[in-house]
Amino acid sequence: MKPPSKFGLLMLALFSTAAARGTYAAPAQTQVLDTAPATNEQIAAAQTLIDKHFALWNSNDMSKYRQAYDAIYAKNFLMADYSGVARSYDDVVALIQKVQAAHPGFHFTPKPVAINHGLGRVTWGYGPADDPTLITGEDIFTIEDGKITSLRVFLNK
Repeated sequence: MKPPSKFGLLMLALFSTAAARGTYAAPAQTQVLDTAPATNEQIAAAQTLIDKHFALWNSNDMSKYRQAYDAIYAKNFLMADYSGVARSYDDVVALIQKVQAAHPGFHFTPKPVAINHGLGRVTWGYGPADDPTLITGEDIFTIEDGKITSLRVFLNK
C-alpha cells in the first residue's frame, strides 16, 4: 500500500483542523432522489457544466471567476471536501487559490460524467503536464435548473 500523498495529508490536516475547531458544518440541504434514468441530453448538459467547473478550477484569471461562478453554481451551492464546506463565491475562490498556490502548474483532467438517478459522478486526475494523474479523485454532484447545487470531493491518492 502506497503512503498518502503530500496533497492527501494536507487535505486531511485541513479537515481535521476544521473539525477540531468546530468550523466544519454538516450540509443543510436535503436532496430528493430522482427515479428516472438520465437522458442523453441530461448527460451532455451535465458534462458541459462539469467541464466549465474544471475550467474555472484550472484558471488563473480571477477577472473571469465571478461570471464563471454565476454560470456554473446555484445560489444555494454547497461544496464539501476534506478541508471543510464552501457555501459562497468567496469560499470557492479561496479554495481555488489555496489549491493552485500549493501546486503550481497542476491542472485537473476530468473524465466523462456518469449520472445515476439524479446524482452525478466525475473522476479526475490532478497533476503537472508530465504526470496528470499524480493525484486522482472523484466528485459527486447534483444539478438543478442547469446549475451545480452540491459537490462532494473524494481523493483516491
